[in-house]
Amino acid sequence: MGDLVIWAAKDGKFGYQKLSVPEKDTLELVLNQSTPVNPGEIFDLVPPHAAKVESSVTPEAKKANDIRLAKEDSIRNATMATFKDSVWIAEFAAKTQLPADTISRLIKLSYGNWDQISAYLEKNAPANRSTVLELAIQLADKDYSDVPETILTDHLVQTAQLSLQKLVPSKELFTKYILGPRIALENLSPWRSFLATSFGAEMAQSTSNDISVLTNWIRENIRVNTVANKHSRAPLTPIGVYNLRVADPLSRDIFFVAACRTFGIPARLNPETQIPEYNQSGQWLRAGFDPEAIAQPEKGLLKLTEKNNPVTPQYYLHYTIGFLKDGFYRTLEFPEGGSLTNSAKPIELEVGQYALITGNRLEDGSVLSSMTFFTIEKGKTTTVPVELRKQSGELKPSGKLDFNALNLQKTSDSQTVSLSSVVAGKYAVLVVLDPDKEPSKHILNDLGPYVDHFNKWGGQFVFAMSAEKAGQAGVLKTYQLPAQLESGIDPNDQILNAISVIYGSGLKDKLPLVLFCDATGNVYLYSSGYKIGMGEQLLKVISAIESNPKTVDPQASCSKP
Repeated sequence: MGDLVIWAAKDGKFGYQKLSVPEKDTLELVLNQSTPVNPGEIFDLVPPHAAKVESSVTPEAKKANDIRLAKEDSIRNATMATFKDSVWIAEFAAKTQLPADTISRLIKLSYGNWDQISAYLEKNAPANRSTVLELAIQLADKDYSDVPETILTDHLVQTAQLSLQKLVPSKELFTKYILGPRIALENLSPWRSFLATSFGAEMAQSTSNDISVLTNWIRENIRVNTVANKHSRAPLTPIGVYNLRVADPLSRDIFFVAACRTFGIPARLNPETQIPEYNQSGQWLRAGFDPEAIAQPEKGLLKLTEKNNPVTPQYYLHYTIGFLKDGFYRTLEFPEGGSLTNSAKPIELEVGQYALITGNRLEDGSVLSSMTFFTIEKGKTTTVPVELRKQSGELKPSGKLDFNALNLQKTSDSQTVSLSSVVAGKYAVLVVLDPDKEPSKHILNDLGPYVDHFNKWGGQFVFAMSAEKAGQAGVLKTYQLPAQLESGIDPNDQILNAISVIYGSGLKDKLPLVLFCDATGNVYLYSSGYKIGMGEQLLKVISAIESNPKTVDPQASCSKP
């Protein structure tokens, strides 16, 4: 029930338009563009109206829930106590003669799966000392916590038995694109020994001489079904594809890469387009299962630059790039969170039409979005700035706190001081939290990635908690938080009650409360409860205020406008 951008296409022709659902129920699109007519578009997207949910939890029910939470904590803590510490890791490293600093990360990331990771290392280190860690360190972080030893051993031992390392002159090509057991986001499986046995040495040799031997076998023996697994996020395993002789396109492509690696041919899914590729004489070539797909695409370069942004734009979080194919823009799969604007080397892309889509989510949930259309030409470098749209106009305070009348009992020395003395004439971020509860833990984690930005800004952070949570104050030291920080007790819930006067009652059950204030107590950002991206949201407000000094309004009302 909010705003949508509707895009439709047929036979390579497309049309698109913004639709505000509450305003109209019918949209007519004319599919008359094969390439974009306009150089770009700007969309202000408003989310559905948030409906207020009344909470009627009785004190008895809340107490029972607190008991359950405490029990859950005790169960989790008991499990975590079984995880291996640095002392155990050092002893294990000495026993296996493996470098402690390297395996420390693997064991710690394995959590409760430490027995499988340590078993893999201990079992295979004597015979495969040169590759046992090369395989392990390239796994995704989450793999360490769930992969069985047998799967890792299958990939390591089978690769060693076939002496595949001798077939590839480049160590990087061997480690990442032959030895590596992960191809995409599939569940890891022991496909290597199965495929080696099922295909046989003759097939491996023939494919090494001519890749079409494998692509023709796949085209003739694996039927592609685009419907049966359409709504699943789990591809079939290569073993499943071989046995079923049917697969969705992604599972077929993963199967191709798995077979190549089994045969000692470096292979991958292209990290941006996800098209299967194999490496020949140091060059990545596209694998074709159809005659028209065999031709290798022409390439150009893309240089992304950063322009007037409060934070470094991150791929998937702030922007994406799409490639126009059959009337739709297909998102390129760059790593989530990657800072492509900081890349020294331009990005090599296939010649064609592209779109850069940006989004800046504001505190109220609305999104300032833009689309920039551009073309990649053969052998040329195209430069495109990544600029996140900013909120226009002055920020208006939503209320005002009297810092002189509110106190904080500091954790550092137990002295009670006024908030005005803590803030000391600076901008301030005030956080009222319960360090023991998940929503508050989330905001503490969310600030970590932006600590350097906050330290350069130089404003004051204040963390306040109720007297009954005084024993949790030490938890703050376990998080990466801004240097300019003061924490303490909110005496008699003074701060909480003052915020409640402005923003409503019942806030004690909606922690954490996050407020961005100027030195006089004007509130320019208010958030309650679980929110994603609060660290970034604070930086956006800081940027808006610093770029527009008129925003500061010392005469703001002390009640909500």
